Amino acid sequence: MTDDTYIDRLLRNPLGGPTRELDQAMFPEKPADVVNNPVLRDGMRAMLTASLDKTLPPLLRH
Repeated sequence: MTDDTYIDRLLRNPLGGPTRELDQAMFPEKPADVVNNPVLRDGMRAMLTASLDKTLPPLLRH
């Protein structure tokens, strides 16, 4: 997982937040199978946790 610089976010990740390169082999063939894919599910949970850990403390200080 990387913390992109401002320029990186503008060019590659305009929505911001943590990013992680994914192997295409991790994705199931059918979109309906995504919800049952533990690699994608756990990866998304880890990214959400990292994002909240980074952004919530400064927001809650005010």
